[in-house]
Amino acid sequence: GSAKPIPQQWEPGVQHRLRFVNISPNNPVNVSLTQNDAPLSWSSFAKDGAALPPQQVANQPAVLVIAPGETYDFLVSIKRQSNVQLTIEIPALKEKVTQNIELKPVVATLKK
Repeated sequence: GSAKPIPQQWEPGVQHRLRFVNISPNNPVNVSLTQNDAPLSWSSFAKDGAALPPQQVANQPAVLVIAPGETYDFLVSIKRQSNVQLTIEIPALKEKVTQNIELKPVVATLKK
């Protein structure tokens, strides 16, 4: 990985699946998905590889602390065209990486 990854490009309004896995043996990991410094919303649908029961599937703020060994799956669809930041932080190690996500419509190209 990189401490400064190149921006990802997502199409606005398209549903994206995000899976977060903490493979650290001892450290919790903080994850957030923000737009204009405010958390977006995402919908949880699986934990540790198993689908959540319908009563636990919920739309919630896109902020999460992942304990060692945990896996979470979320769905997110961002309708507004602007920039989004996915931030992963391990406070105990003083490590933080922000992945910029640019929301841009996909322009189809025709091949001749």
